[in-house]
Amino acid sequence: MIIKRLLFSALFFYGCFSTVMAMPISGSVWVSNDEKTGVPRAEFQFEEHDGVLTGRVVAIHKQPGDTGICSECPGKFKDKPIQNMVIIWGLTKHDEHNWSGGKILDPKTGKIYRAKLLFKGDKLYVRGYIGVSVLGRTQVWDRRKVS
Repeated sequence: MIIKRLLFSALFFYGCFSTVMAMPISGSVWVSNDEKTGVPRAEFQFEEHDGVLTGRVVAIHKQPGDTGICSECPGKFKDKPIQNMVIIWGLTKHDEHNWSGGKILDPKTGKIYRAKLLFKGDKLYVRGYIGVSVLGRTQVWDRRKVS
């Protein structure tokens, strides 16, 4: 009887813990910070449809000189407001923590890179790269805390 209770308790707590740890990327708001100052720059929200993930800018924390317009961007992005713009698209899920095969737009430079995401708890590792993943850089975005 004691063993059954211990096993039940262990499974219950594991279930609660794993549910918290496996909160999805989509639906949450993610904050990118300036890499030099640590000041929040933008907030993003992801949506998953038919196994494909897209990310939209939902808020911009303007800095001096920011216009909020994607003036350097190519094609359909050119001269459009950055807020509400989809800048990450085409990511497919490999497992609960890894997404890849998509693209990411850098609204500051107008360049489009290949993208992949690694999701760990309240951190999202966003990697943009050219060709192979080694030729890129990673930003760490934080899940926005709900007040």
